[in-house]
Amino acid sequence: MSAPGWGRIAGGPSGAASGLRFTGSLSSGPTVGSYSGSPAPVPRSTSEVRNPIRRPSWRLAPGGSSETPVRIESAEFVRSTVIGSGPSGDGSPEVAFVGRSNVGKSSLLNRLLGRKLAHTSSTPGRTRTLNWFRINRRYWFVDLPGYGFARTSRDERETWARSIDAYLRDPSGRRLVIHLVDAKVGATRLDEEAAQYLADLGVARTVVATKFDRLKRGERAARLAEIRSALGLAGGTEVIPVSALSGEGVRELWKHIAEFLAGPVPPQERKEGHDAEGDRDRPAG
Repeated sequence: MSAPGWGRIAGGPSGAASGLRFTGSLSSGPTVGSYSGSPAPVPRSTSEVRNPIRRPSWRLAPGGSSETPVRIESAEFVRSTVIGSGPSGDGSPEVAFVGRSNVGKSSLLNRLLGRKLAHTSSTPGRTRTLNWFRINRRYWFVDLPGYGFARTSRDERETWARSIDAYLRDPSGRRLVIHLVDAKVGATRLDEEAAQYLADLGVARTVVATKFDRLKRGERAARLAEIRSALGLAGGTEVIPVSALSGEGVRELWKHIAEFLAGPVPPQERKEGHDAEGDRDRPAG
């Protein structure tokens, strides 16, 4: 699986999980240069297995809006990280946004939160770091650099390859990857390779078709089917159509995110006393 964006799995057929080697160009999402390493499984933590405590169901109406059904009590940019800086490390759930350069990651993130936190630009490749946003003081949104933007040096591509690969493989965090595909353009070869890479890692993911408002009504169903087929998604797997401009699909995407956030409570939250009863009145994450 070669890639100007994500790379080829060396030493084995496409989909093999050994000797992953990236040879690609970076941009505003998980772009990968050249990095060799053996993919490690992403296990569930023993605390999740031994203590399958689940958060109470999120309330999708009170405190939210028609398109942002979860009450956002606080949202702030905290930091940007590169290799050596590592993820949050606090065990909080993480929602990571990945996609081709200029797919609209930052715009969608801002729409989800109902405020402008992520920097948006018409210039591809503006996101050059892993940008961490703390939401409701309980979980993270992570804006990753986009793949497919070639105007970077080889050294920079290699640095990004290691950084993003290390982040996605880190077993210390419980994360959901939101894989964004430009609905107007359709699934590109880079999108297909990114999807295969994520599947090989075994990370939880949700596929979103962005800029859906740019399609004519008669094109929409066919385009979703094309994306589903190109990315090799199972028959029942949903591709969520979204428009950061009109807000279409934002509520549905939030429901998927909320379902993920309602998973096992991280150990540090149990220590702090954030048990199910204490959280019942909050759409916490």
